[in-house]
Amino acid sequence: MEEVSFLPSCGIRGVRARTFGGITRLPGTAAGQWREGSKTYVDTLVIYVMALSSIAQGHLVGEVAAFAKVHYAQEAIYVSYLGLNEIL
Repeated sequence: MEEVSFLPSCGIRGVRARTFGGITRLPGTAAGQWREGSKTYVDTLVIYVMALSSIAQGHLVGEVAAFAKVHYAQEAIYVSYLGLNEIL
């Protein structure tokens, strides 16, 4: 199977389907907000779902979150993995 760049128009050119076994950008966008101290942040979100070949590849989730955080100039990235939710 030929390796195909994932969603080149969205800027995640380094993320490859082969790396994860599967990656999907859910359609549309979601609206979100959160509070930190007395400040409320409002954001428009794009949601990605990644399929790993093994749970032992969990480090890849952190690598992609770190990349996205820098690439999209985000202060934090929300990640859900194996039923655990974390803000990185």
